Amino acid sequence: TSGLLFKKTIQSAQLRTFRSLKRILAGLIIFLGVCIIACCIYLVFQLRKKDTAKPTDSISPFHDYLLEMKKSELELKSQVAAQSVSSSKIAELNKSIINTIHLAVIVTDPAGKVELFNPAAQKCFARSFAAAKNNPLSDVLRDYPELPAFINGAGKKASAEIESNWRIFSADVVPGGASGRLAVIRDVSKERKREKIQRLNANQMMLGEMAAALAHEIRNSL
Repeated sequence: TSGLLFKKTIQSAQLRTFRSLKRILAGLIIFLGVCIIACCIYLVFQLRKKDTAKPTDSISPFHDYLLEMKKSELELKSQVAAQSVSSSKIAELNKSIINTIHLAVIVTDPAGKVELFNPAAQKCFARSFAAAKNNPLSDVLRDYPELPAFINGAGKKASAEIESNWRIFSADVVPGGASGRLAVIRDVSKERKREKIQRLNANQMMLGEMAAALAHEIRNSL
């Protein structure tokens, strides 16, 4: 009877030890499982973080490039606006100069039609701007045919005095190629007549002096 009790006691002690080891192993397995799950979650989180960081790095230079392009566009717009303002001021200044200058200014297009006919030209040729606009220069200056022939025939910058219909004009022509021609004309008829009269008076005075000297020499010889 005592032997059987000892055997049962041993078996029960081993069983308790085995059960305690089993619990320890189960705890270790659970702990290792939790650690593995935590590691997996951490790795997944890191991978997602890297994946989200890559597009940001790739977008950042493109975003900077777009900002630079926008800045350049704004600067270009400001420069164009400033140039347009300065161009309009220059155009107004040129228009005021052309309208107030005492020289006749005529601008023709490549086809030879009048585009600009300033007040001095209107006064010089007795023709209004409305009558000259978009008409051939030969028709506008038909009373002085030599003048449009010189303006239209100039192949390069040229200056000349043109006598036509008892008037004398000093003309400067600047061909503009595809942009037409610019002609600056001045009526010098009165000046040339005055110079001619002065030359005639000087010649008459010189002839008178020569005649007087010749008469003096002849009288002395006689």
